[in-house]
Amino acid sequence: MAKTGKVRNDELFKGLTRIPTIFGISYNLFFINLLLGMMLMVLKLFILLPGCVVIFLVSYIVSKHEPLFMELLSVKLSRCNFCTNKSYYGGNSYALLSSLLCFYSYIYIVS
Repeated sequence: MAKTGKVRNDELFKGLTRIPTIFGISYNLFFINLLLGMMLMVLKLFILLPGCVVIFLVSYIVSKHEPLFMELLSVKLSRCNFCTNKSYYGGNSYALLSSLLCFYSYIYIVS
């Protein structure tokens, strides 16, 4: 801390801890957008190519807000499974007993 009570901003630290980007978006988002554009060109769907610009702009805005968006999304999708019968069991689990215990404890707390 400086004598003024403000926290110093070290530009070198910010630069070394920031994720690498291409045109302001992370590598993962850039290559997804690049591959989508290449597929549209190979399929000769040139009318849909402006959609790549829209996808780029959306990913740019998301990357400005949260630079690790794709990394966080990939971790969430790899770690958190999706249970198709979540509404039936009341939880994201396939074990009936643990879901029922959770459900009944919730009812007991609410009532």
